[in-house]
Amino acid sequence: MTITKIISSGIPGAESAALDVAIRLKIPYGGYAMESSMLDAFRATRRYKLMEKEFRSSRSKDEANLHIADATLIFTHGELSRDLWFIDDYAVSHGHPTYHVDFDESDPLQAAFHIAIWADKHSPESLFVAGSKEKEDARIYQATFDSLFSFLMLGKEEYPEQVEPARGRKPLPKTVKEAVEHLIKVLPLKDKVTIANMSADEIEELNVSLGNYIRNSFGLWSGNEELMWSCSKEARKKILHEDEASAIIIARLALELEKSHKLRTI
Repeated sequence: MTITKIISSGIPGAESAALDVAIRLKIPYGGYAMESSMLDAFRATRRYKLMEKEFRSSRSKDEANLHIADATLIFTHGELSRDLWFIDDYAVSHGHPTYHVDFDESDPLQAAFHIAIWADKHSPESLFVAGSKEKEDARIYQATFDSLFSFLMLGKEEYPEQVEPARGRKPLPKTVKEAVEHLIKVLPLKDKVTIANMSADEIEELNVSLGNYIRNSFGLWSGNEELMWSCSKEARKKILHEDEASAIIIARLALELEKSHKLRTI
C-alpha cells in the first residue's frame, strides 16, 4: 500500500501539517481551498498550490475534497467538533473509508501504527486529511505532522532530501521596483483598488498579511540580500529585518497603486 497523494485545503492546523509532510516527503498533494483575497492573512501565509473556488460554505469545500480522495483521516485532541463530525458522517453515508485519530487516546507514533492497520485494510492511494484548526488547538499541527510522517515512513529507511530543482524556479526580484511590478501583476484588481484607497494606518497593517506573502515569495527569509539592499536604499538607511523590508515594498506599492487605482470623487 502506497499513498500517492495528500488532499487538504491547507487551513493552519492538521490540514497544513498534512501538506507540509507531503512536501517534505515529495508526495504529490492538492485539494480545494476557499477563494479569498491576497490581502487576507490566511491566504498570504499559505504557501500551497491548491485549487481556489467560490464554495457556498466550508462544508461544500470539504465535500469536494472528500470526493477527490480514496479515504479520509481526521486528527483531533478529543472529540470531533461540529464541522469535523459532519465530514465523518458525510464520509460514512457515502461509503467512504474514514478514520478518526484522537491524540488524547494515543500518541503520534501509536497513531501511525493504527493508521497503517486501517490503511492496509482499505488500500487508499489518496488521503483527504482534515482536523482541528491551529487557532483552536495549538498542539494539533505538530501531533498531526509527527503521526503522518511516521505512518508514511513505516518500512522505509530514509526519506528524500528536499532539494528544489533549479529548472522551473522563477527568479527572485532584486529591487523594490521589481518586487512592486510583480505584485501589481499578480494582485487581483479588487485588491489593487482596495490598497489604493487605504489609509496610512491600514497600509501598515498589510505587513501582517501581504507582508508574509512578500517575505515568503521574494526570498527575504532565505537570504535575498540584493532585495534587502534595495530596500535599504529606498529607505535611505540600513534595513536589518525582513519585516522592515516588506513594509517598504508595501509602502512603495501603495504609492504606485494610488496613481492608477484610487477612486476619484466627481
